[in-house]
Amino acid sequence: MSGAAWGSVLVPLYPALGLALLAFSVPFGDALKLPVGGLTLGATEAVLSITALAWVARTSIRQRRPELACPEPGRRVEGRLDVPWPGLWAALAVFLAVGAFSLTVSAAPALSLKELVKWLELGLAFLLAATLVERRRDVLVVAAALLVAGATEALYGLSQAGSGSGPTGYLLGGGALRAFGSFGQPNPFAAYLALLLGLGSGLALAFSSYARGKLLTPLGLLLLGCGGLMVLALLSSYSRSALLALGTGATVIVALHSRRAVLALGAGLLVGLALLLLGAWGLLPPVVTSRLVVLAENFTLFDARDITLTSQNFPLVQRMAIWQAAWEMFLDHPLVGVGIGSFDAVYLRYALPGWPYLPGHAHNYYLNLLAETGILGLGAYLALLGSLWWQALRTVRRVQRLARSGASDWGYAACYGVALGAAGVLAVLTIHHLFDNLYVHGMAALVGLLLGLAAASVGVAESASRGPLVGDREPGS
Repeated sequence: MSGAAWGSVLVPLYPALGLALLAFSVPFGDALKLPVGGLTLGATEAVLSITALAWVARTSIRQRRPELACPEPGRRVEGRLDVPWPGLWAALAVFLAVGAFSLTVSAAPALSLKELVKWLELGLAFLLAATLVERRRDVLVVAAALLVAGATEALYGLSQAGSGSGPTGYLLGGGALRAFGSFGQPNPFAAYLALLLGLGSGLALAFSSYARGKLLTPLGLLLLGCGGLMVLALLSSYSRSALLALGTGATVIVALHSRRAVLALGAGLLVGLALLLLGAWGLLPPVVTSRLVVLAENFTLFDARDITLTSQNFPLVQRMAIWQAAWEMFLDHPLVGVGIGSFDAVYLRYALPGWPYLPGHAHNYYLNLLAETGILGLGAYLALLGSLWWQALRTVRRVQRLARSGASDWGYAACYGVALGAAGVLAVLTIHHLFDNLYVHGMAALVGLLLGLAAASVGVAESASRGPLVGDREPGS
């Protein structure tokens, strides 16, 4: 029996298994393509469809027999479904409406529809995770699947870097090869790992604080081992934007966890500012000043047409040339843009001389949205992002109170860890989108899964505070 057939049988019996399969479908989805009515259905879409059908079936049963409902906050009670994070759905609906309206001016309607489907997948993955994860066991199963999938992808990338076999464009000085994994490019590969390391960082901090003994169990060793592999693979990608995003995510996680850490981080920012000032005044050693200059160049605006290209500045000038083309798109279509998902379709009309190659996107998601959907689209997305941040921070605080009251309990620690991880994921998204577009290769569904798992953690933790559910035993008990 094929994997798809097994999934169609087992997922209805244990719907959370569908979420675990979704975790693997993102990096390895190209290995499974299903022909459906003349179209090709990818692994992510197939898993989402099977899991959604299982969710619909279970929801229908609980509507007819409310006594079977799981009496937890955020779950079906008396035939009614309360979905967590209600503000998210209003913001997502507005963004989808703006994107759908941009279809009226899109130069590539098929690409625009494909982009809208990504956002529907994000919402569906969130809904499924937020409502199917009902027990601490479910939290651990899905979190472990995410980490194991990330570690497997990391091993693939490390094998590429170790063998040195890959496109010549990914070769660095000394024969080193940038790892690119199953994503085909180093930056999305690194971004995928950074997202999962956000989850891993939250779990590691939560367990070290509230269930320290679990770090030496198979569960804890799995977490540490997967995290270590992903860090090594991320480093082997040589993606500075992913490292910056992950560093920001880790900083946010630590700051949310400890008030003392906020003071330490504030002191660190002051030190960084002082270094920048000293460097500007020429009071630092040349080696330190040169590194600060490289960092500052990534945030400096210039006209790409005035720069002489070299092998050292090519990536920076290329990004600026694409940014300038995107800005011109926006200036010509300031309200609704050129159509969501259609950046490449109109890029050549705005490309600077000497840059005729299709870039795929603007290498800055905010600018990309501005070009594709205008002020309306960027405003709607920022409102959506703000709603996600608000809900994630509220979730962290609610679960943190339960974790502190039940210190040393693995269930609270797991729920608190995924809540912290959601904040880390959002930080990675917010920062990495300054340089790239993360909603590719099924990662929109991955983001929905990670955030939905965090949204479910509140109900799971509050249920645990009232006593364990039947079948919700500690691993190994």
